[in-house]
Amino acid sequence: NSSEPITIIIETLEDFAIVRNINDKDIVDIYQVKTVNSGLITKTILINEDVYGKLYLTDNYFDCRANTLNIISNCNLKGKETEKFDKFKIIDKFTKEEANQIYNNIEKYFKSNSIPYDKKEIDSNKLVFVKTNLPLKDTLFEKTLIGSVNELLNKNLFDQSINPAIVFKTLKDYFVKVRNTSIGNEISFEDAKHKRGISSDILKMLLDSARQSLSLNKSQILTICDKFLTTSEIIRVKSEYSNFVARSNDLGDNVFIKFKKKLYEDFEVFIKRNSQLIAADAIKLFINQYPVSTYSKEFIIICLITHMYC
Repeated sequence: NSSEPITIIIETLEDFAIVRNINDKDIVDIYQVKTVNSGLITKTILINEDVYGKLYLTDNYFDCRANTLNIISNCNLKGKETEKFDKFKIIDKFTKEEANQIYNNIEKYFKSNSIPYDKKEIDSNKLVFVKTNLPLKDTLFEKTLIGSVNELLNKNLFDQSINPAIVFKTLKDYFVKVRNTSIGNEISFEDAKHKRGISSDILKMLLDSARQSLSLNKSQILTICDKFLTTSEIIRVKSEYSNFVARSNDLGDNVFIKFKKKLYEDFEVFIKRNSQLIAADAIKLFINQYPVSTYSKEFIIICLITHMYC
């Protein structure tokens, strides 16, 4: 819902940075996800798992430009001064001894990664704890951002005739593709943002594309086909559905994207000339006179149904 451009840079399934461009200046916030199955997360867990060290090391890779370093969790942080807060600067709620433990953890982690450490360069005011409402769980899959996105989609899209599994697969495939982009050991911030970043505009386009193209599931498409196709044609449509889903999920398939754009433009022209036809009859008549292409007749029917009925 943000008005300013946002780019998400995903390092792992549990570590990411959000870059907001405000007045042509990049504001970076770095996040690390920590989850537990029950109860509260403890300060000992954050120390033992080098959470502070990882966050400050990530900031070091960002040339220390991070505005905040966030620990994001599915529960509150255990402690008299922390349990009642959903978001707070850690340094404001920790004792002097606890703060020293943080510095020691950062120093140890930096040295284990052969990175120079200077306590004076560690800005403790950056460190923030966030208790999130994301449905994170301490399991191999569900504790990750992708897992929580999957659960959110299933919860919020199910009643809107949008197939949440398809939307999730579209997002996941794109996330994985971007994450797997090779960027080398040393890279500038701008190059990292360009090669590993996922912009809010791209995310909106992905969701809109999934909503427009895949809001009908297979059974709904076949029900529409039953109005104007023979049994054998319906069987062929059914067999083409997985191919259609795969093509629609592949944002790099420029051939299909161009074909679909031209197909829809031609179909819209046809509809205007034959406005008296009902949808099913319009598709059938259009298909019978459409030029032969690399895609099957049944594949094109699926394209047109999802375009016309969504």
